Amino acid sequence: MSFLFIAMSNQRKQLEAQKKSRRRIRRKRRIRLKSKVDQEQDLLLEELQQENEELQLCLGSLVQTLVKKGVLTEGEIEQIIESASEVENDE
Repeated sequence: MSFLFIAMSNQRKQLEAQKKSRRRIRRKRRIRLKSKVDQEQDLLLEELQQENEELQLCLGSLVQTLVKKGVLTEGEIEQIIESASEVENDE
């Protein structure tokens, strides 16, 4: 009887150790996946920030050219910017 109890107790301990091991493996896998997602998001964010900076430079150059050529006045540009700000604030 005591042999059976010891065997069952050892088996229970082994099962618990296996469960802990599986949980640890799953946790590590989740961390690796999350880390990969975070890295991909960081790269995408960096690309978007760079694209935003490039677009700002292009827009600035375009506005300067339009004013230089007399297509738009500085006042008209300011009105356009104010209108865009009002639309943005309404959203």
